[in-house]
Amino acid sequence: MKRAIRITVLVLVISMVLFICLLSGVRIAFNNWDYAVDDVRFVRAKAFLEAALQGDENTARTLLSSETQLFVSAYCPDRQVTQCIGDAVPDSWGDFDHALFGGSHPRSQVNYAVAFDVVWSNNLTNTTQHAVVVVIMTNENGDWLVQGWNGFLTGFIYDADVGALLDGRSQLNQFPPSESS
Repeated sequence: MKRAIRITVLVLVISMVLFICLLSGVRIAFNNWDYAVDDVRFVRAKAFLEAALQGDENTARTLLSSETQLFVSAYCPDRQVTQCIGDAVPDSWGDFDHALFGGSHPRSQVNYAVAFDVVWSNNLTNTTQHAVVVVIMTNENGDWLVQGWNGFLTGFIYDADVGALLDGRSQLNQFPPSESS
C-alpha cells in the first residue's frame, strides 16, 4: 500500500513539474513573439516606428516610400517625419520605450499594414495604457517601404479595434491624410 502511495505521489509531482515547464515554455514563446517575426515588412515597419519615435529623422526618412516623402515635405512641421509622428503623441505619455508586434493585415497586393503595441515611459507599469500604432507598408520596386501610419490609439492592443486600423476603416491620426480630411 505504501508503495502505491509513493508511486502516485511521484507521478503527481512529475506531472506538476511537466505542466509548469509547459506553461513556462508557452509564456517564453509569447514573450518572444516580437523577436520571432523576421518578415522584412515587420522588421522595416518596426525600424521606422522606433526611429521616428526616437527622433532619428535620417533613418525614419530612408524607410519612407517616395510618395510618402513628398507628403512629409508638404504636411509635416519642418518637413520632418519625426515631427509628424511627435504631433500624434501627447506629452503625458512620456518618452517612447518599446514597440511589440501586435498583428498584420494585407490591404492589397502591394500594401500591408502592421500593428504595434507601443509602450511609453509614463505607462510602463500600466499595461492598459499603451498605444496602438499601425504602419502601412508598400512594395515600391521590390522594396518594402512605409506608405503611412494611423492609430496612436490609447489602450492595450487586444482591447482596441485593431482590425479597423489595419484594414483602413479607421483613419484615426492617419498619415498621409485622406482626401476627405
